[in-house]
Amino acid sequence: LELKQRSLSILSADDVLLQEIFESSIKSAIAWLEATRKFRHTDFWQYEQKEISFRLRRFFVKERERAVRSGGEFVPTYFEKGFGFKEADSAPALVIKVDGQVVKMHGRVDRIDVSSDGRVKVIDYKSSSAAISKNEALAGRNMQLPVYAMAVTDAILAERNVQVKNGAFLSFSSGEQIGTIDFQDGENDFVGLTREHIGNYVANIKRGNFSVRPSSPDSCQHCDHQQVCRITELGVSDNGED
Repeated sequence: LELKQRSLSILSADDVLLQEIFESSIKSAIAWLEATRKFRHTDFWQYEQKEISFRLRRFFVKERERAVRSGGEFVPTYFEKGFGFKEADSAPALVIKVDGQVVKMHGRVDRIDVSSDGRVKVIDYKSSSAAISKNEALAGRNMQLPVYAMAVTDAILAERNVQVKNGAFLSFSSGEQIGTIDFQDGENDFVGLTREHIGNYVANIKRGNFSVRPSSPDSCQHCDHQQVCRITELGVSDNGED
Protein backbone atom coordinates (compact mmCIF):
# COMPACT_ATOMS: atom_id res chain seq x y z
CA LEU A 1 0.00 0.00 0.00
CA GLU A 2 2.81 2.41 0.84
CA LEU A 3 4.49 1.62 -2.47
CA LYS A 4 1.27 2.56 -4.25
CA GLN A 5 1.02 5.80 -2.27
CA ARG A 6 4.55 6.67 -3.39
CA SER A 7 3.73 5.74 -7.02
CA LEU A 8 6.29 2.93 -6.87
CA SER A 9 6.17 -0.80 -7.51
CA ILE A 10 8.01 -3.75 -6.05
CA LEU A 11 10.24 -3.67 -9.15
CA SER A 12 10.76 0.07 -9.56
CA ALA A 13 11.82 0.91 -6.00
CA ASP A 14 15.47 0.41 -5.05
CA ASP A 15 16.44 -2.32 -2.61
CA VAL A 16 17.27 -0.01 0.30
CA LEU A 17 13.95 1.82 0.11
CA LEU A 18 12.04 -1.44 -0.24
CA GLN A 19 13.71 -2.82 2.85
CA GLU A 20 12.94 0.33 4.84
CA ILE A 21 9.29 0.29 3.80
CA PHE A 22 8.95 -3.40 4.48
CA GLU A 23 10.53 -3.32 7.94
CA SER A 24 8.38 -0.32 8.86
CA SER A 25 5.29 -2.19 7.67
CA ILE A 26 6.13 -5.20 9.85
CA LYS A 27 6.47 -2.99 12.94
CA SER A 28 3.18 -1.26 12.14
CA ALA A 29 1.42 -4.59 11.65
CA ILE A 30 2.65 -5.97 14.98
CA ALA A 31 1.72 -2.72 16.76
CA TRP A 32 -1.77 -2.91 15.26
CA LEU A 33 -2.07 -6.53 16.34
CA GLU A 34 -1.11 -5.67 19.91
CA ALA A 35 -3.63 -2.83 19.98
CA THR A 36 -6.61 -4.92 18.90
CA ARG A 37 -9.02 -5.99 21.61
CA LYS A 38 -8.98 -9.64 20.59
CA PHE A 39 -5.21 -9.91 20.90
CA ARG A 40 -3.88 -11.92 23.85
CA HIS A 41 -0.35 -11.64 25.11
CA THR A 42 1.25 -14.97 25.92
CA ASP A 43 4.58 -15.94 27.41
CA PHE A 44 5.71 -16.82 23.88
CA TRP A 45 4.82 -13.48 22.26
CA GLN A 46 8.43 -12.39 21.78
CA TYR A 47 9.11 -15.60 19.88
CA GLU A 48 5.86 -15.32 17.94
CA GLN A 49 6.87 -11.84 16.81
CA LYS A 50 10.10 -13.22 15.39
CA GLU A 51 8.17 -15.97 13.58
CA ILE A 52 5.70 -13.45 12.13
CA SER A 53 8.54 -11.23 10.94
CA PHE A 54 10.36 -14.18 9.40
CA ARG A 55 7.29 -15.36 7.49
CA LEU A 56 6.46 -11.86 6.25
CA ARG A 57 10.03 -11.29 5.05
CA ARG A 58 9.92 -14.62 3.20
CA PHE A 59 6.56 -13.70 1.69
CA PHE A 60 8.02 -10.40 0.49
CA VAL A 61 10.96 -12.18 -1.18
CA LYS A 62 8.60 -14.63 -2.90
CA GLU A 63 6.36 -11.78 -4.07
CA ARG A 64 9.30 -9.98 -5.63
CA GLU A 65 10.43 -13.18 -7.34
CA ARG A 66 6.93 -13.59 -8.81
CA ALA A 67 6.95 -9.98 -10.00
CA VAL A 68 10.34 -10.47 -11.68
CA ARG A 69 9.19 -13.65 -13.45
CA SER A 70 6.06 -11.94 -14.77
CA GLY A 71 7.89 -8.76 -15.72
CA GLY A 72 5.63 -6.78 -13.44
CA GLU A 73 2.61 -7.63 -15.59
CA PHE A 74 0.17 -7.01 -12.73
CA VAL A 75 0.50 -4.29 -10.11
CA PRO A 76 -1.23 -4.51 -6.69
CA THR A 77 -3.83 -1.73 -6.85
CA TYR A 78 -6.71 -2.36 -4.44
CA PHE A 79 -6.46 -3.85 -0.96
CA GLU A 80 -9.20 -5.28 1.29
CA LYS A 81 -11.78 -3.90 -1.14
CA GLY A 82 -15.24 -4.43 0.29
CA PHE A 83 -18.51 -4.94 -1.56
CA GLY A 84 -22.01 -4.92 -0.13
CA PHE A 85 -21.14 -3.15 3.13
CA LYS A 86 -22.57 0.09 4.55
CA GLU A 87 -19.14 1.71 4.65
CA ALA A 88 -18.72 4.80 2.49
CA ASP A 89 -15.89 3.29 0.43
CA SER A 90 -17.63 -0.06 -0.11
CA ALA A 91 -18.73 -1.11 -3.56
CA PRO A 92 -22.35 -2.24 -4.07
CA ALA A 93 -23.33 -5.80 -3.22
CA LEU A 94 -22.69 -8.55 -5.76
CA VAL A 95 -26.09 -9.46 -7.19
CA ILE A 96 -26.41 -12.94 -8.70
CA LYS A 97 -29.54 -13.84 -10.64
CA VAL A 98 -30.00 -17.53 -11.37
CA ASP A 99 -33.10 -19.68 -11.95
CA GLY A 100 -35.43 -16.87 -10.96
CA GLN A 101 -33.58 -16.25 -7.71
CA VAL A 102 -31.80 -13.06 -6.70
CA VAL A 103 -28.86 -13.54 -4.35
CA LYS A 104 -26.99 -10.59 -2.83
CA MET A 105 -23.50 -11.20 -1.51
CA HIS A 106 -21.03 -9.11 0.43
CA GLY A 107 -17.37 -9.65 1.23
CA ARG A 108 -13.84 -8.33 0.86
CA VAL A 109 -11.28 -9.07 -1.81
CA ASP A 110 -7.85 -9.25 -0.20
CA ARG A 111 -6.05 -7.80 -3.20
CA ILE A 112 -6.81 -6.76 -6.75
CA ASP A 113 -3.90 -6.46 -9.18
CA VAL A 114 -4.31 -4.55 -12.44
CA SER A 115 -2.20 -4.69 -15.62
CA SER A 116 -1.32 -1.73 -17.82
CA ASP A 117 -3.97 -2.76 -20.35
CA GLY A 118 -6.70 -3.07 -17.72
CA ARG A 119 -6.77 -6.82 -17.09
CA VAL A 120 -7.28 -7.92 -13.52
CA LYS A 121 -5.96 -10.60 -11.18
CA VAL A 122 -7.67 -11.36 -7.87
CA ILE A 123 -5.63 -12.47 -4.87
CA ASP A 124 -6.68 -14.22 -1.68
CA TYR A 125 -4.29 -14.64 1.23
CA LYS A 126 -4.23 -17.89 3.18
CA SER A 127 -2.62 -18.74 6.51
CA SER A 128 -2.36 -22.39 5.47
CA SER A 129 0.15 -23.73 2.96
CA ALA A 130 -2.06 -26.60 1.76
CA ALA A 131 -2.59 -26.68 -2.01
CA ILE A 132 -6.01 -25.69 -3.37
CA SER A 133 -6.95 -27.28 -6.69
CA LYS A 134 -9.06 -25.51 -9.29
CA ASN A 135 -11.26 -28.62 -9.17
CA GLU A 136 -12.51 -27.37 -5.80
CA ALA A 137 -14.06 -24.41 -7.61
CA LEU A 138 -15.47 -26.55 -10.40
CA ALA A 139 -17.16 -28.80 -7.82
CA GLY A 140 -18.53 -25.85 -5.86
CA ARG A 141 -16.52 -26.60 -2.72
CA ASN A 142 -14.27 -23.53 -2.84
CA MET A 143 -15.83 -20.72 -4.84
CA GLN A 144 -13.85 -17.85 -3.36
CA LEU A 145 -11.85 -16.80 -6.42
CA PRO A 146 -14.79 -17.04 -8.88
CA VAL A 147 -16.94 -15.01 -6.46
CA TYR A 148 -14.14 -12.45 -6.19
CA ALA A 149 -13.94 -12.33 -9.98
CA MET A 150 -17.69 -11.66 -10.22
CA ALA A 151 -17.46 -9.02 -7.49
CA VAL A 152 -14.75 -7.19 -9.44
CA THR A 153 -16.54 -7.22 -12.80
CA ASP A 154 -20.09 -6.70 -11.53
CA ALA A 155 -19.62 -4.46 -8.48
CA ILE A 156 -16.17 -3.14 -7.56
CA LEU A 157 -14.96 -2.14 -11.05
CA ALA A 158 -18.27 -2.46 -12.92
CA GLU A 159 -17.97 0.98 -14.52
CA ARG A 160 -14.59 0.13 -16.05
CA ASN A 161 -15.78 -2.99 -17.91
CA VAL A 162 -12.68 -4.96 -16.89
CA GLN A 163 -11.82 -8.60 -17.52
CA VAL A 164 -10.50 -10.83 -14.76
CA LYS A 165 -7.71 -12.88 -16.28
CA ASN A 166 -6.87 -15.11 -13.33
CA GLY A 167 -6.84 -15.54 -9.59
CA ALA A 168 -4.43 -16.93 -7.04
CA PHE A 169 -4.21 -18.10 -3.44
CA LEU A 170 -1.04 -16.89 -1.72
CA SER A 171 0.16 -18.50 1.50
CA PHE A 172 1.51 -16.26 4.25
CA SER A 173 2.86 -19.38 5.89
CA SER A 174 5.13 -20.48 3.04
CA GLY A 175 5.13 -17.41 0.81
CA GLU A 176 4.19 -19.66 -2.10
CA GLN A 177 1.32 -19.56 -4.54
CA ILE A 178 -0.81 -22.54 -3.48
CA GLY A 179 -3.56 -22.42 -6.06
CA THR A 180 -4.56 -20.63 -9.25
CA ILE A 181 -7.51 -20.28 -11.59
CA ASP A 182 -7.21 -19.13 -15.18
CA PHE A 183 -10.58 -17.61 -15.98
CA GLN A 184 -9.66 -17.42 -19.66
CA ASP A 185 -8.35 -20.96 -20.15
CA GLY A 186 -10.96 -21.68 -22.84
CA GLU A 187 -11.93 -24.97 -21.18
CA ASN A 188 -13.85 -24.21 -17.99
CA ASP A 189 -16.53 -21.63 -17.28
CA PHE A 190 -15.62 -21.09 -13.64
CA VAL A 191 -17.91 -18.09 -13.23
CA GLY A 192 -20.90 -19.72 -14.92
CA LEU A 193 -20.53 -22.90 -12.84
CA THR A 194 -20.19 -20.88 -9.65
CA ARG A 195 -23.43 -19.06 -10.42
CA GLU A 196 -25.13 -22.44 -10.84
CA HIS A 197 -23.66 -23.78 -7.59
CA ILE A 198 -24.81 -20.71 -5.66
CA GLY A 199 -28.30 -21.04 -7.13
CA ASN A 200 -28.44 -24.71 -6.16
CA TYR A 201 -27.20 -24.03 -2.63
CA VAL A 202 -29.75 -21.29 -2.07
CA ALA A 203 -32.58 -23.44 -3.47
CA ASN A 204 -31.61 -26.33 -1.19
CA ILE A 205 -31.44 -24.05 1.84
CA LYS A 206 -34.93 -22.77 1.12
CA ARG A 207 -36.16 -26.37 0.94
CA GLY A 208 -34.47 -27.20 4.23
CA ASN A 209 -32.11 -29.59 2.47
CA PHE A 210 -28.77 -29.59 4.27
CA SER A 211 -27.38 -32.85 2.92
CA VAL A 212 -23.93 -33.76 4.13
CA ARG A 213 -21.80 -35.01 1.24
CA PRO A 214 -18.08 -35.11 2.13
CA SER A 215 -15.88 -34.80 -0.93
CA SER A 216 -13.51 -37.37 0.55
CA PRO A 217 -13.48 -39.77 3.53
CA ASP A 218 -10.42 -37.86 4.73
CA SER A 219 -12.55 -34.74 5.19
CA CYS A 220 -14.35 -36.31 8.15
CA GLN A 221 -11.09 -37.04 9.95
CA HIS A 222 -10.35 -33.33 10.27
CA CYS A 223 -13.88 -32.05 10.83
CA ASP A 224 -14.70 -30.13 14.02
CA HIS A 225 -18.25 -31.51 14.08
CA GLN A 226 -17.63 -35.26 14.11
CA GLN A 227 -19.46 -35.81 17.39
CA VAL A 228 -22.73 -34.32 16.15
CA CYS A 229 -22.60 -35.46 12.51
CA ARG A 230 -24.72 -38.38 11.37
CA ILE A 231 -22.11 -39.31 8.75
CA THR A 232 -20.09 -40.76 11.62
CA GLU A 233 -22.94 -43.16 12.44
CA LEU A 234 -23.70 -44.02 8.82
CA GLY A 235 -20.10 -44.39 7.71
CA VAL A 236 -17.69 -47.30 7.87
CA SER A 237 -18.24 -49.70 10.75
CA ASP A 238 -15.60 -51.14 13.00
CA ASN A 239 -15.20 -54.20 10.79
CA GLY A 240 -14.66 -52.05 7.69
CA GLU A 241 -18.11 -52.62 6.15
CA ASP A 242 -20.37 -49.74 5.01
